[in-house]
Amino acid sequence: MSCALTLAVGLGCRDSRGGVKEVLLAEKSSVLTLTKTLGVISAIEMAALKTFFTYAQEIETANFQQIIQTSDANGTKFYEQDLNLVINSPTSSIWSEINLLAQNVLVAILLDNNGKYWYMGEVNGARLQPSTGGTGTAFGDRNGITLAFKAKEPLFASEVDPAVIATIIA
Repeated sequence: MSCALTLAVGLGCRDSRGGVKEVLLAEKSSVLTLTKTLGVISAIEMAALKTFFTYAQEIETANFQQIIQTSDANGTKFYEQDLNLVINSPTSSIWSEINLLAQNVLVAILLDNNGKYWYMGEVNGARLQPSTGGTGTAFGDRNGITLAFKAKEPLFASEVDPAVIATIIA
């Protein structure tokens, strides 16, 4: 059976920018329901007293990509969602929080440099992957950690309506 194409794609206007401005993280179990309107998440219901926590990012340090994984032999496809964020000058309380991130199945909402929010780990959640932290040699080198998260999902990340964000952050 063939899957019919439905859309032509032009070149666009060169008005797009790369990078991630901020990341919101929460335990997947804290998200009770998602409501979608025309494919965009228009409401998020959280468990009582639960919120997303904001991880602000320095310019040009964080990134997000989605990789379409396919197998011709098995007739399968899925999407890997990879997020890398940076925390400079971590404190002992931040290291403790990173330990909690490593123990949880998470969801992330990231704000890209185009002003769009994207929801990572919607179905299966995201997990902290091997990540690198430490300090460089020179005074100008990073003293911090790059946290790597991965989700494996049946579809691309959904866009999130910006109006939802104020209702779910700490």
